[in-house]
Amino acid sequence: MKKTMWICVSGFCLFFFLFSTVYYFSYRNLELKKELELSRQQARGTSEEQEETESSAESKTEESVVAAENQNVLSVNDDMLYISQNYNETDGLLTETILPIPEEYMGLTREGLIEYLKTEGNGKSLVSFSSSRLVIRTRESVNPDHYRFLLAIEEGYLKIYYSDRSDVYMETYLTEEELPDSEVEVLKKGYYVKDVAELYDYLESITS
Repeated sequence: MKKTMWICVSGFCLFFFLFSTVYYFSYRNLELKKELELSRQQARGTSEEQEETESSAESKTEESVVAAENQNVLSVNDDMLYISQNYNETDGLLTETILPIPEEYMGLTREGLIEYLKTEGNGKSLVSFSSSRLVIRTRESVNPDHYRFLLAIEEGYLKIYYSDRSDVYMETYLTEEELPDSEVEVLKKGYYVKDVAELYDYLESITS
């Protein structure tokens, strides 16, 4: 009787031990799987955040580069002095007139303006394109009757005539040496302007 009871107790203890062992290792294995999955999710999230950060940084860098490039690209604007040159191929006379910048030129870059001038005809070409001056030359004859004044260098001084040279409008007493080299050759050939406002704008541009 006692032997049978001992066998039963021993069997129960062995069964309980085996059951506890299997349950422990099963529970432990499940916990390890959960920890591994959590680690993978965290690693995946970190990788995505890094990619988003890198992508955002690259995007900002590209935007900064584009903005810097756009800022450095010069385009036609109201701050430029627009000078329209007219070249008479018959007698070689080159005259210039200060005019308002045509609306169709506004906002065009140097390359864009060159392409646009090709469509306008009259043999127009770009002579000077800077932040302060825009000079465009047209190959056609100039009718002095369309202008009021003619500026010319004579005897080393800049003189202002009426366009028909009938009389001197103003003695400027500006010597050739005081004028910009880029304007001297033009003024020696004669430079027409339409009215008093354009006259003083031009004088200011060459003496400032």
